[in-house]
Formats: sequence, C-alpha cells, structure tokens
Amino acid sequence: MKEAVLLEVASRFGGENFHEVSELALDSAGEFINVHDGIFCANLSQDGLELDLHPQSVQKSFGFSSHTYRIPIGTSFGQIDLVLALLD
Repeated sequence: MKEAVLLEVASRFGGENFHEVSELALDSAGEFINVHDGIFCANLSQDGLELDLHPQSVQKSFGFSSHTYRIPIGTSFGQIDLVLALLD
C-alpha cells in the first residue's frame, strides 16, 4: 500500500494520528493485518482448507513470481494490495 494509505490504516486501527511511517505506525498496521489474517484463516478452516500464514512483512518493493497473486482492495482512502504467495 502507498505510504498515505498505511498511515491511514495505522491511525484508524491504533486510535492515534500518525504523520510519518514509524515503528509504532508499522506495528499498528501490522496488528490490523494480523486480525484480518486470523479471520481469513478461520473462515477458510470452516470450509476445510487449512492455511499456515506467515507473519506480515513490510517491504519497499515486491517482486511477483508465478506463484504470487496480488488482490487489489479498494477503500475510501486508497488501495491496499493483498499479496498471496505459495512458498516452496
């Protein structure tokens, strides 16, 4: 996600205004992702699909391989890209 979107997610989830990408802003955005990852896994588990999600990571740029999929999620304050990858 773009920096402005990350700051908005972190601010809304953390309950405070972030104006720059700091460790606290990244932690807040990371917790937002953790909550949604847990719900995603629980819902898939109910359908019989067990997943092992790795902790979220923050990278400035990301290269996509043939086993990586990007799902754009539109919000009122910008786009969040959900990246799913199969690991060997």
